[in-house]
Amino acid sequence: MDFIEEKLKSVNYYRLSAYWFGAWQINSDGTHKDVFKDGSDFNIVWDRYTFDRRLRLSIMDAIERIEVDFKTNFVNVLTLQTNNPFAHLAPANFPNFPISKKSVNPTKPAKVYEYPESIRHIKSDVDKSCEEFVIQHRNKYTGPMPFWKTCEVIPFGTISILFEGLDNHTKRNIAKRYGMSAKILEDAIGHLCYLRNLCAHHSRVWNRDMAIKYTIPAPKNIPIFHAPSTISNRKAFGSLSLLKYFMDIVAPQSRWTNNFFQLISEHPTIPLSSMQMPENWTEYDLWKSAYLKWKSTK
Repeated sequence: MDFIEEKLKSVNYYRLSAYWFGAWQINSDGTHKDVFKDGSDFNIVWDRYTFDRRLRLSIMDAIERIEVDFKTNFVNVLTLQTNNPFAHLAPANFPNFPISKKSVNPTKPAKVYEYPESIRHIKSDVDKSCEEFVIQHRNKYTGPMPFWKTCEVIPFGTISILFEGLDNHTKRNIAKRYGMSAKILEDAIGHLCYLRNLCAHHSRVWNRDMAIKYTIPAPKNIPIFHAPSTISNRKAFGSLSLLKYFMDIVAPQSRWTNNFFQLISEHPTIPLSSMQMPENWTEYDLWKSAYLKWKSTK
């Protein structure tokens, strides 16, 4: 009991409560008793909580690299294609505005983003920034910052909205780096923004039903998502598979995948089915080669 009391001093009961669903005994009416199932105890709950915290850190590590790469790719393609360092301020480059985004809360209407509103948010972010390169720009120039500077002080979510608003030709050129169609990349970046927000707010991820999903690429376009069978996009395994796909492109020398294998191995009681990870997930083409290499070092 001392162990439980000590943990509850640092982690709120209601934060932990999401991790012991499935560990309680269940009444005939579907409600739970405040009694653990045989074979379950608080140590299992705490292990799930710890695993989820470490999983979020792993996800954020990957998203940071993907976000930086995506911003850089976006800036390079748009500014070189238009020969305009201020291409983000040219409405003609963003004919797909306005953009309607579904709310993660099903009771709320979709939010509509207009191009002028997005630019106002960007200018506000720049004005509030205290980054050294922003201060130097203010001291040296009177006009706006070029896109390659601006992109470094605006959130991933804002960049994703700008990407959706881009003309389709530029979108396709940006998507080429990732071997995706523009629409698949658009959905993938939207999902990563959602996933990033979950992690940034310390929300439960490991067994969550994802409210904003990405579209699984068609087998003829990216077959690695379908061998030996199609990866689901509903829960964490789908999200992790998307991260793995991107990381193989943007940071192929990273130890991120090995660190993820290590994380799984250090929490053997985690029910992987709750993440929609198949029993043979290490035999999936997306994961198999890296897993065999990691295992050979053990």
